[in-house]
Amino acid sequence: MSHEPITWGPLRLEDFVRYAGASGDFNPLHYDRDHARGAGMPDVIAQGMFSMGLLASSLETWFGTGRVSELSVRFRAPAFVGDSLVARVEEAGDGRVSVTLKRDETEIVSGRAVIGVKRDG
Repeated sequence: MSHEPITWGPLRLEDFVRYAGASGDFNPLHYDRDHARGAGMPDVIAQGMFSMGLLASSLETWFGTGRVSELSVRFRAPAFVGDSLVARVEEAGDGRVSVTLKRDETEIVSGRAVIGVKRDG
């Protein structure tokens, strides 16, 4: 079965600030441009869990709400303000899938998930 890629972005500073408020992750690398540049980054970076959340939302779009029973990821590279990220999925059989979130050819997050029958609640 084929699933169309999902594009997220371009990412905005406001997205990172709102996520910081929701998650409690107020590391200044995620909202203070001077701090991020002082740490050697070209701009502020997205929280890793923000990027993972985009991937998880993509899985729910492809397979339906409540069908993801397992998700494990690796954080590969930071996402920045202005990035457009593309989520892709490849089915491996037995309800298992591989997923990636990329900026151009750079992997931001990669992972594996198990898709099961919809859970109640």
